[in-house]
Amino acid sequence: MTSFGKRVMWNWKWNSDNYPQLDSRIKQWKEEGIQFLSYINPYVASDKDLCAEAAKHGYLAKDATGGDYLVEFGEFYGGVVDLTNPEAYDWFKDVIKKNMIALGCSGWMADFGEYLPTDTYLHNGVSAEIMHNAWPALWAKCNYDAFTGDRQTRRDPVLLCAPVIPVVRSIPP
Repeated sequence: MTSFGKRVMWNWKWNSDNYPQLDSRIKQWKEEGIQFLSYINPYVASDKDLCAEAAKHGYLAKDATGGDYLVEFGEFYGGVVDLTNPEAYDWFKDVIKKNMIALGCSGWMADFGEYLPTDTYLHNGVSAEIMHNAWPALWAKCNYDAFTGDRQTRRDPVLLCAPVIPVVRSIPP
């Protein structure tokens, strides 16, 4: 709970307390022709288990001291999943598969691709100021790779916030 009410807390796992029977409802809605869309971004709330898992494996971008870079998002902090780290990329792709696709989401809004703090230190060694413009493409590719891993049974949308032209061109219809 925040000062302006309940909000998504960026753990990217179904909260059955807030959304009881969501899995069965999604199946029912699909049978009725209703598509369920969700939301995700490449950050994990610092007080949730996915952030702890990412930190344990070194999957978060770093700050100037070598610690995990945490961004303040208005009453909570989030770790930046370092998509330039191939292991972190694959891990987060699996987070999408397990928590979006396996749940039955027909698509999702892949948000915050445009947001990479420019003072982070990334696994690939490239300055975050330089990576900033490539970050939306990398985030779109992570979603696309998760999506296409299940392509034979899927024809559902992934909605990208503020995609750049090269990203749109690289994703087939």
